[in-house]
Order: sequence, then structure tokens, then C-alpha cells
Amino acid sequence: MKHIKLDFKRNNKNPITLSALITYRTGNWIYYRCNIPIIKQFFWFLYLLADVVFVRIIGGGELPAKTKIDCGLKLPHGVNGIIVHPDAVIGKNVTIMHQVTLGSVHTNGNVPPYIGDEVFIGAGAKIIGNITVGNKARIGTNAVVIKDVTEQATAVGNPARNILKHTS
Repeated sequence: MKHIKLDFKRNNKNPITLSALITYRTGNWIYYRCNIPIIKQFFWFLYLLADVVFVRIIGGGELPAKTKIDCGLKLPHGVNGIIVHPDAVIGKNVTIMHQVTLGSVHTNGNVPPYIGDEVFIGAGAKIIGNITVGNKARIGTNAVVIKDVTEQATAVGNPARNILKHTS
């Protein structure tokens, strides 16, 4: 419930974004916490229907229930074009703009990225592979990140390079 309240607060009560996030949070709860097999299968079926309607058709993105997302995810433009790998890990208070991909490469065991706390990911950014993005880092618009980004750094370009380390 804490996650949904913080999502509600950070996303300015945008109904499309909130419906996608509530669908994700419900699916995540079913996937990781529901332990009664028959009930889990029934709820999972309902979740899959809601996922298709609210996240994929209305929202226009992919936010799998298996993904581990901490509280306070902000999606200013909804789920518009956001593709997240099912095994990705996203920290607290992360902001993800539209058309972002968090994916993996199949050559290194299909390991997705780890996104730290309070990270900003600009529109169109691609974070691909076994990448760690440190806390309070910033990923620029249309950056293609294929190497780790340190804490409080800004990464831009294709391939992305760290250009600045900012202080709070």
C-alpha cells in the first residue's frame, strides 16, 4: 500500500499512469507474495487481462510483474513506449521518461540492468545488458548505456559516456 500511495503522489494523479502502476503493483504482489496455488492462478489470469488492457494497449509499454521496482516510480509521460526487462531492478524515486528501454543482451547470460535510487532516465534512453546505474545518476536523452554509470554521474551519447559528476 505504501508503494501505491507514493506512486500516486509522484505521478500527479495521472489516471493512465496510475492504472498501469496499480496493475504492475498488483501483478508483482501476486507473483511474489500470493502463495495459495488456485487463488494465485485465478488472480494471475485477471492480472494478465489488466496488463494487456491498461499497460500494453492504453499505456503503450511493457512493465512486467516480475520486475522489482521500489516505491516512488515516476512516469511523467505514462508508460508510453517504456520497455522493461522482467528481471530488471529499479530503485526508489526513479524517474523514467517516455520511449526508454531497460533490456539485456543474450550473450552474457541474459542479465538485465540494475538502476539505483533517485535516478533520472531521459527520453529515448537505452540501458542494455548487465549494467549498474548508481544512485542519483542521470541518463541523457537518447543515450545508449552499455557500461556502468557511477553514482551522481551524468551519462550522454551513443555509446554513453560519463561527462559530469554532480553534487547534491
